[in-house]
Amino acid sequence: MTKYDSIIYYYNFEFGHYYCMDFDFDCLRHCMVDRPRGKRKRRLNELFIMLDTETSKSEEDHYTTDKHGKKQYAENINYIVKWSIGINIWGFNLGVIWGNTPWELCECIQQIHGHLNGNATIFYCHNWSYDNIFLRKFLFKQFGFPMNQLSTKPHYPVCTEFENGVQIRDSLILAQRSLERWGADMHVQHAKAIGKWDYNRIRHQQDTMTDDEMLYICNDVLCGVECLDALRRANRKTYAGIPYTATGFVRNEARVRGGNLFAHKRARQCYSTYDNYLMCESVYHGGYTHANRNFLSHVIDEETIYCFDFASKYPACMLMYKFPCEAFTEDDASMDEILKYSDTDAYIFTFKATGVKLKNYWFGMPVIQTSKCNYIVDGISDNGRILEAAFVEINITDVDLKMYLQYYDFAEIQITNVLRAAKEYIPRWLSDYVYELFKAKTQLKGVDDVLYAIAKAHLNSIYG
Repeated sequence: MTKYDSIIYYYNFEFGHYYCMDFDFDCLRHCMVDRPRGKRKRRLNELFIMLDTETSKSEEDHYTTDKHGKKQYAENINYIVKWSIGINIWGFNLGVIWGNTPWELCECIQQIHGHLNGNATIFYCHNWSYDNIFLRKFLFKQFGFPMNQLSTKPHYPVCTEFENGVQIRDSLILAQRSLERWGADMHVQHAKAIGKWDYNRIRHQQDTMTDDEMLYICNDVLCGVECLDALRRANRKTYAGIPYTATGFVRNEARVRGGNLFAHKRARQCYSTYDNYLMCESVYHGGYTHANRNFLSHVIDEETIYCFDFASKYPACMLMYKFPCEAFTEDDASMDEILKYSDTDAYIFTFKATGVKLKNYWFGMPVIQTSKCNYIVDGISDNGRILEAAFVEINITDVDLKMYLQYYDFAEIQITNVLRAAKEYIPRWLSDYVYELFKAKTQLKGVDDVLYAIAKAHLNSIYG
């Protein structure tokens, strides 16, 4: 069968909603197969499949009150009551398959994979880490333990691959936004049916769904497969070319651009030892996600609130500032030397201090993170940020040190385990690529909403 025959077949296919026992799986035999480059034995089925589950508690929550007046809730676990699978081939929705129990879902996955021509099938799930909790034991019994699993952190799988060729990927880390927002950005036909599913209602697996509930579970998966197809078309990728994460698109492009300039070889020369890697990992942290503690639970007059936003702050920092350009090596620099040479050298070290206290107690954005500290003695914190402490030990950089000295007073400071590396601007080929992405996002704003959303996602991903 040719690609043209496959497109004509699915163009004329009648869309519908099917209970898992009523769907004609033979229609999948007209699906084409792609052979990913460098993987001769892998024959990937060219279609998008999105699965989703809905869970409910079996009964209302029950609790008792202890002698202190605190509620003690009885165990009342969630379980799957409905699930749905959406299938899209060459931009055409075949329909939605739905069912009630996890066993039916596992059998449906097996039927879909078994009726396709290839030996590898990718199933997407938006926020797979959540659905995986309810499905993994059933999947293990059906397909065996995973052959490969990629996770970004414990209990957060990005991709789970079984020996029979079934692969389940997380579309949330690929989209970097909620399904509702993703559908709106991509201007897909089926938007997420917000408000059609009552999450407070107690449900069971054999309950009959209302029309609103059927609309909800169907639109979830249809929105997902349509977003995936729109993403593939906008990026001019094959089915096999879709990466695991949003950073995959820009990472692959950067690999191509830097390949002729021996970028990978230079990067390998900057790799440190495993201990140095752990030190580098320990100093990495995210941004602020907490409101000013002095104004929490207060209603502020809107006329007194002012705000401003940076245009692509992360990419701007990549172009404006210098970064470590060589492997970190041990150094005996003192705190004064670190502050003196921080413009030309990057430092990582262990910071120990006693008598830690904010210079201004009412300062709304304390910078020392309790989760990153190796040791804390008599610490007082607000939402994970230290206000004062008798002693702290934490691994930080020269940039962190400047902020600590700006906002805190210390009785005594000790610097140990110092690592140093020279600073330089990022390579010209990479800075040119960052600027190209920023230019594309700026020019597409207000012109094409879909391409603008993709260009913005690519620009934000260049940091990763």
